[in-house]
Amino acid sequence: MSKGAKKGIDFTAAVFLVLILSMAIGAGYYAFKTLDMQPFKEWIQSLAEFKNSFSLPRIVGEFAGKKPLPSIRQETVSARSLIQKGYELYQKERLDPALEAFNQAIDIDPKNPEAYYWKGRTLVRKDQDTPAMDAFKQALIIRPDYWEALDNIGWLHMKRGEYPQSLSCLNRSLELKPDNSWAYYNRSFLHKKTGNSEMALKDAEKACQLGYQKGCQIAQKYRDTLKTGKSSRN
Repeated sequence: MSKGAKKGIDFTAAVFLVLILSMAIGAGYYAFKTLDMQPFKEWIQSLAEFKNSFSLPRIVGEFAGKKPLPSIRQETVSARSLIQKGYELYQKERLDPALEAFNQAIDIDPKNPEAYYWKGRTLVRKDQDTPAMDAFKQALIIRPDYWEALDNIGWLHMKRGEYPQSLSCLNRSLELKPDNSWAYYNRSFLHKKTGNSEMALKDAEKACQLGYQKGCQIAQKYRDTLKTGKSSRN
């Protein structure tokens, strides 16, 4: 076959191929314009949306904190809120749930002296003096200047008849809080119990001066006793 004949065949084939492609494109365009291609279009669009929804930048952004995913958050209960709850229950004489609240506060914050203090007060109300003493002592270990704890320890010692220990606690309490009328009032009883009537009167009068009305009453009683004693000796 000559070179000229070969070139003619190649040209004819090329023209035929172009004609076929043109017909195919035309048919496709006609079908696209006239037939119902909406489902096809929606399918293509849904694929695009699906792809975009799982794009790497979006996922990385969410996990990097730019757009945090929804999460269930658990509220943390503080020891302070439990102590407040326990105190309110204590005021209502609901001692068992109050004690539970104070114990929960201790579990959360074992170094919180107020939780131990109010646990002790609750136990006193429940006539459980020994664990109450332990609670007050623990409060005092955590806060050595906790004069309220010293008052209660002193009172429990006095209740047991342990007067020297009680006097030591009340003396320390008054060093920390010199205007503690309650401590003066109870120390007056200790002086009376140990035979020191003059010191008992002095402490009762001090409690009265600080506004503790029971101190005024007991001070008058001590005065009357001292006068009677002096009169009988005369």
